[in-house]
Amino acid sequence: MEPIGLIPPVCEAIARRLRTGSVMVNNALQSGGCVTLPFGGDGDSGVGRAQGEQAYCHYVATKSVMISPDSAEALWMPYASTTEVFFRGAGKLFNGRGIAERASGLVSLIRNRPRG
Repeated sequence: MEPIGLIPPVCEAIARRLRTGSVMVNNALQSGGCVTLPFGGDGDSGVGRAQGEQAYCHYVATKSVMISPDSAEALWMPYASTTEVFFRGAGKLFNGRGIAERASGLVSLIRNRPRG
């Protein structure tokens, strides 16, 4: 009988079922030398991720900031009648059934674009 570490499909199947941050087969030191490979986990017994891009996620918080141009005021509620026509044109442009319907959507977008 072969040692289980020499049967790659068996090793991979077992590794995928384990609830752990890292699995090394036949070489526990190799992952430490590969700084782009995340090491560790974030379970109750883990110390978090070390190495790799995932390690940065422990130290940062994602924040989205969007600054709209002055013309965005035209998109505030309540919408003007031209705003509704503008969005209907966008729908035709991106989801039109043929070239003619898409072209009419583009024309509608141009004619009814929000102006600030």
